[in-house]
Amino acid sequence: MLRRALLCLAVAALVRADAPEEEDHVLVLRKSNFAEALAAHKYLLVEF
Repeated sequence: MLRRALLCLAVAALVRADAPEEEDHVLVLRKSNFAEALAAHKYLLVEF
């Protein structure tokens, strides 16, 4: 049972690791999550 719980926590951490961070209601995008953010939002204002 403990092993299954640890596996679930590890998978959840990996999934969350690629999600964009937010700073002051602004998405912080990186190479790893840029395409996902483009697919999730119809319009994005991006500053490079």
